[in-house]
Amino acid sequence: MRRHPAGRAHHFLTALLFALVPGYEVLVAADRDYEQLREELKPLEETFAPQTVFLYRLPGEEYTRLEKIVPFVRDMVPREGEMTFYICRDFACRQPTTKLAEVREILRS
Repeated sequence: MRRHPAGRAHHFLTALLFALVPGYEVLVAADRDYEQLREELKPLEETFAPQTVFLYRLPGEEYTRLEKIVPFVRDMVPREGEMTFYICRDFACRQPTTKLAEVREILRS
């Protein structure tokens, strides 16, 4: 910190943002692994939403570990075989959506 104080400023500002502005938690549920979803998720990754935490409920061993840490993800599953987004804030979740454009719009607000 003493050698590069400006290099750490963004961490402090991000922590301040989380403390002052209500953020979102977005769970992405899909039946494919992240590498297969990467192109589809690119518009979401390009959305400026620093107060947002993303969780990925994908098949495989990682999901088993995630479910142990965050048990509520058990019921958050892909809808009709499509990648599904669960957007939550202040311990309440909106209706899940499969529309990436809708997720981006919500995160921008």
